[in-house]
Amino acid sequence: MDAEEVVVAKRFVLVDEDGNPRAALMGERDGLLGLHILGEPVREAMISIAVNEQNGSPVVLVRRLTADRRANGAVMLSITEDGRGTVHLEDADGSTRTFTT
Repeated sequence: MDAEEVVVAKRFVLVDEDGNPRAALMGERDGLLGLHILGEPVREAMISIAVNEQNGSPVVLVRRLTADRRANGAVMLSITEDGRGTVHLEDADGSTRTFTT
């Protein structure tokens, strides 16, 4: 199998057997550049393994969205610019808690 030296695209999308998008390697509107696993039925990123383009921090984001794409809870793991581990929790009602080492 021959391999291309360089492939350039704005987005790579993985589809299921029915042609539905299930994952994408891309940048998102919220500034996270990385792998985004798309959830049912909203076809929006529900799991992201990415880098925050604003500050260069690595991010793992797991979130649940409602059918009308409203936030319904999230967990975000990251590392601050000064090297401290951070866990950010958000409940469906919008309540948040952040834990930093």
